[in-house]
Amino acid sequence: MRRKDKELTDTERIEEILTGALFCHVALCDHDRPYCVPMCLAYHDGKILLHSADAGRKIDILHTNPHVCIIVETGIQ
Repeated sequence: MRRKDKELTDTERIEEILTGALFCHVALCDHDRPYCVPMCLAYHDGKILLHSADAGRKIDILHTNPHVCIIVETGIQ
């Protein structure tokens, strides 16, 4: 990170944020195009769990490029 004063490295705080979060945006790359979708999430046993159908554009993209960025939303009811 460029701004080290904004960097979050405390594992307990990160887990607290992830445990309390209900929503996120998952960004993928479909060839040379970005694709970002809002999703519900759960955090359990050190893993971020996302609910999704077994087929669709997200799944197709993940088969060709498994790299993603997840932006966690907090303070949303």
